[in-house]
Amino acid sequence: MEPEVKPNPPSTVAPKKAQPKKKPEFTKSVAPKAPAKVEEEKSAPINDGDPTERTRKALAQEKKVTVVINSTAEDKDDVFVAVNGFAVTIKRDKEVQIPFSVYQTLMDSKSTVYRQVKREDGEGMQMVETDVQRFSMSARF
Repeated sequence: MEPEVKPNPPSTVAPKKAQPKKKPEFTKSVAPKAPAKVEEEKSAPINDGDPTERTRKALAQEKKVTVVINSTAEDKDDVFVAVNGFAVTIKRDKEVQIPFSVYQTLMDSKSTVYRQVKREDGEGMQMVETDVQRFSMSARF
């Protein structure tokens, strides 16, 4: 015998009316003032200097090289060079003096170019890669 299922009786309770939402109340809290000097700062280890600042000072003492970085058909933008966090932007087609380390970084920058050449056996072409100087420039020491 199956249990008898009875539907729920209709609700006699009136639905609740929507009440207007209350705006939250905000109170202004003020953080306590920090003491003028914190004792822990006195015992903090002494920083021996910013590495970028040390690099800048070392580069300032180096021999200077006068360079002109030439524009090319593809490259007309200024040249960005960084040495150990010390960064310089060099304008093209203008004579500028830079530290020797920055000059070395420019000389070390290479680009790989590919060109097609005829294969040695004479059948078809092959790609040959060559590393070339990244920047066309002249220098005076």
